[in-house]
Amino acid sequence: MGFSQGSATAGTLIAAFAAWLLANAPQPETLWPYLLFGAIFIALLAHLIHVVLGERIALATALLHGVALGLAAYWLEATPYRALEYVCWIFAAAYVVVAPRMMRAVSRLDLRGRRAGRVRAAHRGFDLQDVGIALLAVAAAAGLVMATGLLAREWGIYAGVGALVLWPVTLLIVPWYAALVQSEWLMLIVVYGGGLAGVLIYRVRVERQEQASVLHDSVREP
Repeated sequence: MGFSQGSATAGTLIAAFAAWLLANAPQPETLWPYLLFGAIFIALLAHLIHVVLGERIALATALLHGVALGLAAYWLEATPYRALEYVCWIFAAAYVVVAPRMMRAVSRLDLRGRRAGRVRAAHRGFDLQDVGIALLAVAAAAGLVMATGLLAREWGIYAGVGALVLWPVTLLIVPWYAALVQSEWLMLIVVYGGGLAGVLIYRVRVERQEQASVLHDSVREP
C-alpha cells in the first residue's frame, strides 16, 4: 500500500469516527472539525488524482472508502457542519462511481483477447457495463449507509458495526425490515431497484458483446 492509498484509507476511517463523535456528542460549532476534515479532504483529493492518473485501486477498497465517507456524511447531517456533510457525500460518490470505473477502464478484457490470453488496450469510453457496475455500486453503498444508520439508531452503534461487517445479510434483510416494519420504502427501492437495474444493464451489454463476437467470427469464416 502506497503513501497516497494509506493516507486515504486512514482519512476515511478518521472522518467516519469524527463524524460519529460529533453526532453523538452535541456541542456548539467550533473550528477543529473544519481543520480536521479539511486535511482529510486534501489527502482524499490527492489520492483520487493518483487514481485518475493510472494508480490501480481495488473495487473493495473503493467501496470501503465510499461507505465510510457515506457514513460520515450521514452522521454529520445531525450536526451544524452541513458543509462538511456535503463534501463527504461528494467524495463518497467519487469513490463509489469514479474509482471502480477507472479500475475497470484500465483492466477490461476483450472477449477474443481473453480466449487468446491477450489484454486489450484500455479504452476510456463509459459504456453500458460501466453504467451497470456504477448502479450496483451506488445501490449497495447507499443501501448499506441507510441500513447501518437505521440499525445504529434502533439498537446502538454495535448493531451498526455488525451490520457493516455482515453487509451481504444487511443488504438482503434490512431493506425489507425497514419497509414492512418501519414503513420506510426508500431503502428497499434503492437496494433492490438499483441492483436489479444494474444487473439488467450489465447483462444487456454482455449479451451484445457475445453477439458481436459470434457475428465477427461468422464473417471471418471462409
